[in-house]
Amino acid sequence: MREWRLVVWLSLAQMISWGTLFYGFAVVVGPMERELGWPKTELYGAVTLGLLVAGMSAPLVGAWIDRHGGFWPMTLGSIGGGLLLIAWSFVETPLALYVVWAAMGVVLACTLYDPGFAVVAANVTDWKRGILVMTFLGGLASTAFIPLAHWLIETWDWRMALIVLGAINLTVCVGIHGYWLPGTRAKGAAAEAAEANATGSPLGAAARKPAFWGLGVVYFAYNFASNVVTFHLIGLLGERGVDPEAIVLVWAIIGPAQVLGRLTLMGFARIDARVVGRYAMGALFVGLSILASGAEALWVLIAFAAIYGTGNGLMTIVKGTIGPDLLGPRGYATVNGALALPSNVARAVAPVAAAALWAVGGYSTVLAILLAGLAAGFAVFWLITIRK
Repeated sequence: MREWRLVVWLSLAQMISWGTLFYGFAVVVGPMERELGWPKTELYGAVTLGLLVAGMSAPLVGAWIDRHGGFWPMTLGSIGGGLLLIAWSFVETPLALYVVWAAMGVVLACTLYDPGFAVVAANVTDWKRGILVMTFLGGLASTAFIPLAHWLIETWDWRMALIVLGAINLTVCVGIHGYWLPGTRAKGAAAEAAEANATGSPLGAAARKPAFWGLGVVYFAYNFASNVVTFHLIGLLGERGVDPEAIVLVWAIIGPAQVLGRLTLMGFARIDARVVGRYAMGALFVGLSILASGAEALWVLIAFAAIYGTGNGLMTIVKGTIGPDLLGPRGYATVNGALALPSNVARAVAPVAAAALWAVGGYSTVLAILLAGLAAGFAVFWLITIRK
């Protein structure tokens, strides 16, 4: 029972971390641009820097967790995240914003899904279902925190909104990690058994397999597309003349769609990440195809949000569970941390690259490139999962 209480509480912390540290920027960037008058590319450049730092930090964080467990990275990460959100609320220059987001990159590497997955994999017997539960609750982050951040900005302003979000991190997330993570194991039984019969580093062993590099390609394509949607959907739909309340509704549907896809998966006795990944990549492609059609009707945009959200939700589970299936159980956090590098590079370049492409050819060009990338990612995923 304690295992599942651990999963539920860590999942709540994941929802808050994603909602405040990651999705908050998508809501705050518009009011910041209007108040400060900074160019869009300059604002998104701060996120790019932060996500690059997150990508570089993730392998180091993963190696630490494989040796010592998740207590220190996740607890200190939540403390740092809360303080940095508050510091962000006081920025007056681009340099200050870039300093905040450079530090935020380390926080993201310490607090988001990969460290949480590693803790669950090492401490929960049915760890795949534990990760499913974590992503189930974590998928509510955008649904809960994008409307909350929007309301805070409307009620006060973007600076006070960041202070409130920072306070939530400092109270709830720090409390959860500080209470539940002491005493958790660094490695699960399967990983310990594999370590006893193997030589060399787990990352080196994984990197010798084509599936490792194939997953890197897939994760880059997926994260590039998903981050463009995260940071540009509001601007894209606003440019089409969609009503602001309708945009918030479309955004709010993506989260429940993610959760519904994961809830459906809970009904299966066995989670086959190979099959789930194929459905996920296909749904992402179909959803973005609907968005690329240029439709403005609310029901079409809701269909986009539902299909895209389902694919996005399932793909998160794939990222947390497919590594041991294709690459073996050794060094779960280390290998996932290494695979987080292409994910975070994609996340880093996506917002600013999309802004630059928008300036040249509009959002139709951006969406065409996303569809091409997802098609390539789907093909690579199929190739690396058709054989054991």
